[in-house]
Amino acid sequence: MAEDPPTEDEAAAENARQHVIAAVDAAIEAARGIADPDRAHAAAKELVETLRCATNAGGLLHAQSAQRIRELEDLSFGALGRRLGCSKSRAEQLCKRAVTATLAG
Repeated sequence: MAEDPPTEDEAAAENARQHVIAAVDAAIEAARGIADPDRAHAAAKELVETLRCATNAGGLLHAQSAQRIRELEDLSFGALGRRLGCSKSRAEQLCKRAVTATLAG
């Protein structure tokens, strides 16, 4: 059975993800090209901080999507873990992160 074609939003998300990959590759290559070692280090440090922030935002989105599935389908943590391909405790961690972020506003 063939998969449904991606929705417009799914295609946009994949396109954006591909742009992020290309931008990270370009930033790494540009930083490698900086001749002054102090400036190269500063550029690498800024890239690390930028990627850390992006990773945190992506991780929160991941947690929120897990919590959304759990709420919409009224799943236990065990059932959610099986659905997501992770352990019950990992599913619970994801949901707690999403709830904590929601409460923090």
